[in-house]
Amino acid sequence: MMTWNYRVLKHTPQPDITYYAVHEYYYTDDGSDNGYTEKPTWATGETIEELRADLTRMLQALDRPVITASENS
Repeated sequence: MMTWNYRVLKHTPQPDITYYAVHEYYYTDDGSDNGYTEKPTWATGETIEELRADLTRMLQALDRPVITASENS
């Protein structure tokens, strides 16, 4: 089964442009990297409580190491 969490990715589409965004980041069964969503994600929920939980998971991504995005993928 594949797992995922939110991670902050550093994007540098051009040498003089850098920005950071939260993406869903996927892992294989053995825990190795398996990729990330092409577009950054946004928080969602069917209730305020679900929205709060999603935002909390996104905030937790700020405590993990930043991943440098591959701009050619």
